[in-house]
Amino acid sequence: MKIFKPKSEKLREYIEFYYFFEEKEINKKTSYLIFPLPYTVLSIVKGASLEYSKNNINIRSCLKETISFDLTTSYTKPIRVNCFGSFKEVTIVFKPLGFQSFLKNHNDSSLESFIRDGSLRLDKLFDVNSNSFIDNIEEYLLSKLNRFDYPLLEGFVRDVYKGVDKTVLEYSIENKVSPKTFIKYSKLYLKRTPAEFKKVVRFHNALKEFKKKEKINFNLTNLSLIANFFDQSHMIKDFRSLSGYTPREFFKKVSKEKREINWMYD
Repeated sequence: MKIFKPKSEKLREYIEFYYFFEEKEINKKTSYLIFPLPYTVLSIVKGASLEYSKNNINIRSCLKETISFDLTTSYTKPIRVNCFGSFKEVTIVFKPLGFQSFLKNHNDSSLESFIRDGSLRLDKLFDVNSNSFIDNIEEYLLSKLNRFDYPLLEGFVRDVYKGVDKTVLEYSIENKVSPKTFIKYSKLYLKRTPAEFKKVVRFHNALKEFKKKEKINFNLTNLSLIANFFDQSHMIKDFRSLSGYTPREFFKKVSKEKREINWMYD
């Protein structure tokens, strides 16, 4: 796997990173867990089919020309990905609210809408090395860019990342909308309720802070405060809910790839 940050300054506003699986022959099943994060993740796979079951995705090698898509948004439990055989995959990881900026209709944030509203040359995308892939996908994304402006949610997202803890009622009063409307648009554009979004951002903040430490013997109390949890017990509860592990268990097991912590290999 290779991970890349966007080259384009414009795209950095909307995209966290890309990753690229180059085709290799896999003689046995490879399995890993991906964890809830506040991103929208679009994966395009060549030479494999996708099969779904509860909290599982199976990627099975098939005809080389087969193209499959997956759009992952609002999962709240770890998803196990099982890989069988040989295939190629490119994945775009969009920041919160970033995916909407590549749609003609901002209210239709479906996979079908993204694919329909453009002319992605899939053959061109895959039949190159990873460096050329970045140039190709960025050319395509820039051609689709249709900035999404929604100050209510943009302010909410900024506050959550900064650790500003306001209630739904406070945001509703400030923006002159009802709490019901605020929650409705949070579900529509962030794919989560405000409370669920805060929960996955705190989890994500903890991963980022651990990444800076680069060691296992960290102070859980300090980490919980830096990552905007109420206390250590709150962090342990959320980690168990979102990853299935306590923080200490999680960080002992987690795989770190290019300083991004997003998955855990068996």
